[in-house]
Amino acid sequence: MLQGLRENMKGPTAKIVVGLAVAAMVLFGVESLFVNSVGGSEVATVNGEDVGRVELQRAIEQQKSRLRQQFQLEESNDMLNDDRLRGPALMNLVRQKALHQAAAQAGMNVSPAIVKGELAAAFTRDGEFNSALLNNYIASYGYTPATLAKSEANAYVLRQLFKGINDSEFVTGLELDAMAAVAGQKRSFSTIVIPKSLVESKVVVSDEEVASYYNDNPAQFTESEKIALEYVELSVGALAAKQVVSDAELREEFERELAEFTAQTEYKVSHILVADEDGAEDKIAKIQSELASGVAFADLAKAYSDDLGSKALGGELGALVEGAFPSEFEDAAMALAEGEVSSAVETDAGTHFIRLDSKVEAKPATFESRKENLLTLLQEQKASSEYLSQIQTLEEVSFGASDLAATAQALGLTVKSTPFFAKGRGVGVAASPAVASAAFAEDVYVQGQNSPVIEVDGDKAYVVRLKEKVPAKLKPLAQVKANILKQLSDQKAAAELDALASSVVAALEQGEEAKAVAEAAGYEFKLYDAVERSSADVNFAVSREVFTMPRPAEGSPVTSTVSGASELTIVQLEGVTDGAVDSLPKEQREAMEQQLRSQLAMGSVEAFENRVFEDAKYKLK
Repeated sequence: MLQGLRENMKGPTAKIVVGLAVAAMVLFGVESLFVNSVGGSEVATVNGEDVGRVELQRAIEQQKSRLRQQFQLEESNDMLNDDRLRGPALMNLVRQKALHQAAAQAGMNVSPAIVKGELAAAFTRDGEFNSALLNNYIASYGYTPATLAKSEANAYVLRQLFKGINDSEFVTGLELDAMAAVAGQKRSFSTIVIPKSLVESKVVVSDEEVASYYNDNPAQFTESEKIALEYVELSVGALAAKQVVSDAELREEFERELAEFTAQTEYKVSHILVADEDGAEDKIAKIQSELASGVAFADLAKAYSDDLGSKALGGELGALVEGAFPSEFEDAAMALAEGEVSSAVETDAGTHFIRLDSKVEAKPATFESRKENLLTLLQEQKASSEYLSQIQTLEEVSFGASDLAATAQALGLTVKSTPFFAKGRGVGVAASPAVASAAFAEDVYVQGQNSPVIEVDGDKAYVVRLKEKVPAKLKPLAQVKANILKQLSDQKAAAELDALASSVVAALEQGEEAKAVAEAAGYEFKLYDAVERSSADVNFAVSREVFTMPRPAEGSPVTSTVSGASELTIVQLEGVTDGAVDSLPKEQREAMEQQLRSQLAMGSVEAFENRVFEDAKYKLK
């Protein structure tokens, strides 16, 4: 859910109101997040549960942002039309709602503590929680603290749901054999190489041909129109540098942190899992025996553990997250001394042997160690508040103004200029898709007005206006003649090579030996026997073609051609030998199994999603 912090919502007043709502989360804690969402009239129902209009509009705005960034679209582009995006966005929300319901029916949930941690991590920069970033994100997408937390909780549950499906996937012997047959396949073939140099001397391109190509393709030689912009920039960073924070404010914030500090212990654990299946008791006894005799825990995990996710890591699970493990597992782990291994612990997943790798008790920081970070935090908080206020001033002063001078003076900013740039090729400020889109919008590009306020990354705002245009122009023939000459020469050379290759292929298809055909024409011949897909002895383009060619029938070679920068290669595929699992090194076999398991898991997730959606009873309104 928190993949990026974008800049869609443009109402300064809305930003200030939502910014005040964020304060509730800060003052009253994460519990205040879990309240009923602010809604609107519903646009769909899924198994009796509503999808609100606010949710739909948010999804549309998020999709617009993705499209703008990916394709650098102008606001007027039809791809950003609400009516065009509404249908796909609504159906995606319906699918998500159905999946959330399926997860809830399976008993899946997430604690407020985990959601709080996810949100804190998402809005942490340089080791510090950035409240300004959070405020602007909430404002950009019209969230409230409650709906933001609910959205992240839903996303977290779905991630865990898909992880569970992924981790439950397995690979059969037949599937592994089939993959090994392709991955370890070897092919025998021969090549005949016709160098480009043989035909280059025959190629002649006249001045008339060059001129004709130039006249027939003016778009290819036209230099794009370029523009330069004037702009003013308002940023949280620049405002923060001007903020004054007293020592009393720093100490007050430090005391607030101390009051909220809760000493928590971080446990990092490893485990060996024995699944409840035939032979489990014998495996448990063997692990107990080898642990008692001093065999390294990590070695035993790699040898015996049925947890594929941690097995290769020696059983390492990392930090013990509250609520993520069964209570029996957590209780046993927390009761251990550092480095100690538990006796057998039974859960629904099977039997575990748990080792406590480390135990770190958090201690409150000192004022001196926190002072610099607190200064930055308070400066950003003050700057964030001032930023929201100044955006409104920026919008009011710049609207309808004949230049940017008065705007800059009112806010203490400087009018700056961009270098000339063509559409889609801006640098610096003009590289931002939002700025580039505004620069070529009708109000700026055609009418010469100031742009609306453009917000970028949630902490910067711009107003731009057109400074100068340089019209598109056709480059003179003399400037591009060399390029045209090379292009036409290459085309003629390729045609000559194709003609030579056609005669070679015809001879091969009539049953003549490849080596004899090559020697008769003076071409280079090479024979490759049982070559692997990854062989470094074969040209990459040739190898790629060889391993995509159809398997030849007995005694009937298959022929193809491959064009290179300096040659054309005729390939004759004669035989294919499939790979075998047993011939692969252990590491390669395990890597192949993991790759195949991942591919199958992706298919299982997709199939699960489709089944849930097909079973859902939904109605669009």
